[in-house]
Amino acid sequence: MKQSSGIQKYLHSVYSFAYVCLSVFAMVFTAHSFAQATNEINTQNTVAIDQEAIQKFTDGFFKAQVNNKRIPGAFIAMVKGDNVIMQSAYGLADIANKTKMDSHNGIYRVASISKAYTNIAIIKLINDGILKLDDDIQQYLPEIEIYKTFSEPITIADLLSHVEGYEEYYIETIVKDGNPIPSLKDYLQRNQPARVYKPGQELTYGSHGVALLGRIAENVTGKSFEDFIADSFFAPLGMTNSSFVQPIPSSQREKLVKEYNKDKNGFKEVKLVYPVIPPPGSGYSSGDDIVSFLKFINSGGADYLSKESFKLITEQAYSPNKNLAGITHAFFEQELNGLKTITRNGDGTAFRSTIFHIPKYNLSFMFIYNVDDNKLRNEYVKQLMNRFFPYNYDANAKHALSSYRPDYKSLIGTYKPIQSAKNGIVKLQILFAGKIKVLQSENESLIIDPGENGDIYGGFEEKMEFIHIGNNTFVGQDGNNKIVFYKKNGKLFLASGFGYHGVFEKTSFWENPYLHVLLAIVWAVAMLLAFLLIIFWLIKKILALANGKRGAKVIHYSGFLWGFIAVQVLSAVYTLGVNYHLLLGDGSSFEFGIPYYFLRVSPAINFFLKLPYLIIVVILAVMAYQLVRLNKAKQLSVKSFLPLTTFILLEGVFLWQHWYWNLW
Repeated sequence: MKQSSGIQKYLHSVYSFAYVCLSVFAMVFTAHSFAQATNEINTQNTVAIDQEAIQKFTDGFFKAQVNNKRIPGAFIAMVKGDNVIMQSAYGLADIANKTKMDSHNGIYRVASISKAYTNIAIIKLINDGILKLDDDIQQYLPEIEIYKTFSEPITIADLLSHVEGYEEYYIETIVKDGNPIPSLKDYLQRNQPARVYKPGQELTYGSHGVALLGRIAENVTGKSFEDFIADSFFAPLGMTNSSFVQPIPSSQREKLVKEYNKDKNGFKEVKLVYPVIPPPGSGYSSGDDIVSFLKFINSGGADYLSKESFKLITEQAYSPNKNLAGITHAFFEQELNGLKTITRNGDGTAFRSTIFHIPKYNLSFMFIYNVDDNKLRNEYVKQLMNRFFPYNYDANAKHALSSYRPDYKSLIGTYKPIQSAKNGIVKLQILFAGKIKVLQSENESLIIDPGENGDIYGGFEEKMEFIHIGNNTFVGQDGNNKIVFYKKNGKLFLASGFGYHGVFEKTSFWENPYLHVLLAIVWAVAMLLAFLLIIFWLIKKILALANGKRGAKVIHYSGFLWGFIAVQVLSAVYTLGVNYHLLLGDGSSFEFGIPYYFLRVSPAINFFLKLPYLIIVVILAVMAYQLVRLNKAKQLSVKSFLPLTTFILLEGVFLWQHWYWNLW
């Protein structure tokens, strides 16, 4: 018995050791498989799910949103393998006419899911040997000279995975219904954002790179982009009621789901607008076509793509950090409840679209609702995952196991997306939108606050709490939504593993919007006081001259002041005009091209617009010289010297502020 007991103990030790080894191997293998992505999509329904329960849950969720008047209507399709679990519509497509959502024939705009359509069509060209991933895009764009900012060329792969390095560029990108839409070629010849990162270095999500892919397709096929994607993508997949054609033809426009903003008075219909560049965001599909697209994703390529080509859609092409999920050549990876998923969101003027694929279950779903509510999609996905794919994760336990404690104080601050414009008037946009704040809570966790409107790049739709689990890596309480802080070239960055996998750079104190608003107010008040003081001073001097006192020098000096006042008025009018269009213009002024008139004018007019600033510089120099000369001659009292010096310094700050934000 004792010997048997010893053997049992020995075997128990061996089994324990083997179990530990296997556990470690499983953890390593799981992490590796997520980073490298699955080699093949599981095309068999090997893992069962309760389809009836999912449909019942989804019906209850969206019906509640409609009944509570949170949304006018919604559509969802869910497919497992080739089996349609549900294809349902809720609420209204048109409130005024009381038209119900149509789950089969209704036409739904898909916004940035259009990028997935476009990218997959480009992958088909790679599949057929027409393009190669490592091709320099310049060879396919003879009519467009790509900036040679870096020696490394931009490749097809860079465009597909959003690592081409362009800065954000939202000028002349939206057209109101009824206005002419320029051709893709014309737009791209007139508009090219600056290259601010080497290709492959940073993920700078945006639309320009996908627009270039569309133009490349036009050049290599000899077709318009709209015809190319219809023939090469929609037709082979059986998506007969999908298109990128703009304006939307009347036959499909009758079935188009209308969009709404919501305020305290209810829903307000949004006027139809079109993206100027179709490839990144102009796509629209019927409910049946969306089902066809989901079946294609589940099929592993079917007869459309080879297995190797299909891997470009599902396997990681880039990640901002080794600890984070990354991006494929068509979708974003996201880890949800311990499962690898690929996903993409679309944000229209006033509608939201989301697509998910869960390889383990070979399950895909896509839903769209017609109101500007960023939080709703996250709520649905979170509730769906927690109910049908539960995951036990204790972030606090992970935090307790980590011996490393980050320098929370250094992490706290305001961060901006790295693709934020650094050139042109668009740089101003980061003062008003796109930034996030990192705060510390009382229990050694971080709070990310994206502000009232949320953030799209990092997926921070609302305030979110993150707990440190080691190596400056933080995760949500439920184990989802991982972020990492890291330093590069002396700067601090925050990278997100969800949303659009945005990377954010900690901003300098002078980019704080409140600081610039304060500077603008101080400058305005100072200019008003200075104007009143100068008028008072001139009246006083003129009266002295009328009484026979010497005044020739006074009148001579006052000429500079009057000139300065005139230029200051011109500058103020220009500044107020720009700010009016940026803040109070019709819709998103950048996107409707209002700054276009400041940027795309003749050299003569452009010089005239900058002339007030140049004159101010000259007059400031003359005034500074006069102050020094008069002070040396002891003809200027301290009482006069101090306000005039302050006046010049404040005007200098005004000039710096306008120069920094590329306003002159």
